[in-house]
Amino acid sequence: MTFITNLNALADRAGRARRLMQSRPLESHRWHAALLALAAMPMLGLWLWTVRLPAVYAGLSYTQWHSLVEFASALVCGAVAVVAWNGRELEVPCSVSVLGSACAGALLLDLAHTLSFPGMANLITPNTSTKAAALFMASRLLIALALLAVAALPWRLGRAPRWVRWVPWLVADYVLAVGVWVFAWPQTLPDLVIDGQSLTLAKRASEYTLVGLFLLAAALFRRRMASPQPFDVRSLLYAAVLMAIGEMILTLYTRLTDLALVVGHLYKVAGFWMVYRTIVADSIRMPYRRLADSRQQLRDSEDELRTITDNIPALIAFVDCDQRYRFVNRNYERWLGLKPQQMIGRRAGEVHGAAGFAALQPLLERALAGQTFDVDHRISTLQGANGRWFNITYMPKVGAEGQVSGVYILSSDITERKAAERRALFLAEHDELTTLPNRAAFQAAVGRALDDGARAASQFAVIFVDVDRFKVINDTLGHAAGDHLLQTLATRMKQVVRGRDLVARMGGDEMCLLLHDVRDAAHASEIAERVLAALRVPVELRGGVQHHVTVSAGIAIFPQDGTDVETLLRHADIAMYRAKAAGRDGCALFGALDGGPAEARLNLELELRAAIDAEQLVLHYQPRVDVASGKPLGMEALVRWQHPQRGLLAPVHFIDIAEETGLIVPMGAWVMREAAGALRRLRSAGVAGLTMSVNVSARQFGNLRLVDDVAAMIECAGCAPQQIELELTESAVMAQPDAAEATMHRLKTLGVRLAMDDFGTGHSSLAALKRFPMDCVKIDRSFVADIPADAGDAALTRAIIAMGHSLGLRVVAEGVEREDQRRFLLHEGCDEYQGYHYAKPLPEAALTALLIQATRAALAAVG
Repeated sequence: MTFITNLNALADRAGRARRLMQSRPLESHRWHAALLALAAMPMLGLWLWTVRLPAVYAGLSYTQWHSLVEFASALVCGAVAVVAWNGRELEVPCSVSVLGSACAGALLLDLAHTLSFPGMANLITPNTSTKAAALFMASRLLIALALLAVAALPWRLGRAPRWVRWVPWLVADYVLAVGVWVFAWPQTLPDLVIDGQSLTLAKRASEYTLVGLFLLAAALFRRRMASPQPFDVRSLLYAAVLMAIGEMILTLYTRLTDLALVVGHLYKVAGFWMVYRTIVADSIRMPYRRLADSRQQLRDSEDELRTITDNIPALIAFVDCDQRYRFVNRNYERWLGLKPQQMIGRRAGEVHGAAGFAALQPLLERALAGQTFDVDHRISTLQGANGRWFNITYMPKVGAEGQVSGVYILSSDITERKAAERRALFLAEHDELTTLPNRAAFQAAVGRALDDGARAASQFAVIFVDVDRFKVINDTLGHAAGDHLLQTLATRMKQVVRGRDLVARMGGDEMCLLLHDVRDAAHASEIAERVLAALRVPVELRGGVQHHVTVSAGIAIFPQDGTDVETLLRHADIAMYRAKAAGRDGCALFGALDGGPAEARLNLELELRAAIDAEQLVLHYQPRVDVASGKPLGMEALVRWQHPQRGLLAPVHFIDIAEETGLIVPMGAWVMREAAGALRRLRSAGVAGLTMSVNVSARQFGNLRLVDDVAAMIECAGCAPQQIELELTESAVMAQPDAAEATMHRLKTLGVRLAMDDFGTGHSSLAALKRFPMDCVKIDRSFVADIPADAGDAALTRAIIAMGHSLGLRVVAEGVEREDQRRFLLHEGCDEYQGYHYAKPLPEAALTALLIQATRAALAAVG
């Protein structure tokens, strides 16, 4: 054992030297060349001088010295075989198995060689030099073939080739065959040694063959050193060279007492030691080095995993089956104030305390039962995280056989998400500005009050509140002042109403109150007056200035004013408008008769909105003709409503509502598109050069898209811009004259004509005609209706015609229904007229037929 220990120490030192030489390749190659040259020097010396040893040295005979050297060789061979056998379960190169098997066979042959050496007791058959030499050379051949196999065949870590499994059996068969041959038929062995004279030719040839095999193996090992190998190639290279030198030396002895025989055996021992060094490196040191590398990689992976888990925005922990924490990341300390050393190895109950563990325990038990799930949990027991919400996922660790060995716990902070959800839920039912319930929440509350009132036969009131002149405040003081006013009014209303009552913001400056358990209309009015009084208190909307703000309120009472949510709200709204009409700053009860006209007007508005989308609007066209010749010069587009129940409605029934609600703007754009299409179709039918007149309302005239809509109309009609005429009223242009003048100049840039419609009905007609770039003036039908009989109307009509001509304008008379009216206008020099005298407003098809007929008649008259 001491000898093996020393060999291991020598192998370790050689390994350190090898690593040092690998770090310095150039010096390493030189050093190895020097060592090989040094190893070859004894061979050269013995080649030149034959040295014979005494028969007895140091009290031991030569045979005994030979046995000691062979015993040392056997020890090394045995060590190689033992190490290779013990490393068979490790992940080692295939070379270990091959060399171990070969050394085991060589050990048996060398033992037989030692016991067959002359001077030893006869082993089975008489001992002779030839018998000993044959066993020795059989051992050397086995080692040479093993080294060649290792050097020539591809080797890799992992599963060995199938034939490697047969190597031990092949070696055993080889040893058995050699033993049978040597011991059973020794007379068949060729003479190998003639003691005292020389080695036979067979002996020398065999030795040189072995030398060649070892050198070939050395050359192959040298070649393999050019690339990384899974075994210690350098040590096997040295082993092959040393054994080749040893075999060369063994060709130099003639007597068994020659020094060359001893030196050859020593080289054999050195070669085996290098093989041992390889086996140790490959089967022990290398696996342990890989194990050490794996452990280092594992530590690196653990460090990397720790770095990752510590920087993931979540709490990560592992709890074993005893509910003890085995792993926690640093976020427990950062977020909860729990240090890892306070948690690792401790039970969950110890970490979280009785109160916290009471909520955690059933979840852990559920996970340890094999369930994967997640829960939202609010921490209320840890001071560092009191009130924070976490989404916690429990994932059991399940083994290959289905057993649960612990639970992974992944917790993410969702406090902000919970706050956002609460805010979203709040905003779904509340107004963000005033924090009052919104329309949806108020309607739901009224619905619940309806159910309670129906069961208990009780009354409640809905009060609709609207701030008077709120638009003026927004436009003059800004939206910030308007928002502040609404917040102040909301706070005051909440302070005034009773505890069960509800205040809500319906939108804009509209608020609603739900008053529970009102006795009668007078009781509801009393509460409403109290609210209005609180709202009359001045509000500071800008620095140092108090503003007096009033509101108007409408009251609807269940059940007399409505038995459903929509009806009560609508009736309260109608009552609120009645309060505004009565002078504002007050409240009004809906009552039994308040809903008629207002409700009908509201229904008409709703129907008109639907009519635009359902394409129920149609255009009729009234021709404009030359007063003198009767030739059609153009037409005016007039909108009609084809009501599904009431039939064809004239503009007087719906234009006011359209203007008030702003529906006149999309309606006017639609009229332009339809009129342009009709003008294009007339030209395709052969009627060209006519003017299309379109009315522009005050609200449409103030719209920023008007000029773009007119440009699109010209493009759609595909006509000259002068064929498009826009009819404006005095109210449209005089509301904001500067802006109106700029708009009209932009329109004139497009090339369209402008006409002053209903001239003479306003208070600033002359100023309008003088200031604005008009092309035409239209005499209102109220002046034309009674001419020529009414002297006053005749004088006014005559004056308008003269004034228009003096300003270079064409004059058109509206509402001409009789021939005497046309003759009067002709006598006074009026340019055009339109009215029932020529044709009433017609649908497009009838107008096209009329104009085609007029065109043909004109062509026939010319012909």
